[in-house]
Amino acid sequence: MGDDHGWRFVFFGIALAYTYLLALFSFRQLQQMLGCPGWWLLRRVGMNYIAYAFAFDFLHNRFIGVAKHVAEYLPFASSASSPGAAVRPAASYSAHGNLRTVTAPRL
Repeated sequence: MGDDHGWRFVFFGIALAYTYLLALFSFRQLQQMLGCPGWWLLRRVGMNYIAYAFAFDFLHNRFIGVAKHVAEYLPFASSASSPGAAVRPAASYSAHGNLRTVTAPRL
C-alpha cells in the first residue's frame, strides 16, 4: 500500500467499522446501553457515511469510457437504494398501526 493510497484504507475502513458497529448494536441489549438518542445518532451517522463511501467509490473517476463499471454497479445501486425509502414508513405502520412522521429523538 503506497502513501498515495493510504487514505483509501482509512476512508473505507471507517465505513467497514460503521457496518460492524451497526450490526453489533442491532442487539436490543446493546441498543439499551446506548440509549435512544445514541442509537439514533449511530444509525444516522453510520448509514450516511456508508452511503457516502459507496457513492464516492461509484462516482470517483469511473465514467471515463467505462460502461462496464456502470453495468456492474447498477443492479446493486438500485436494489440498495430503492427499497430504503419504503422501509421506514412500512416499519412505522407495522409498529404503530398508522403512518406517522419519523422524527429525531430529543438529545
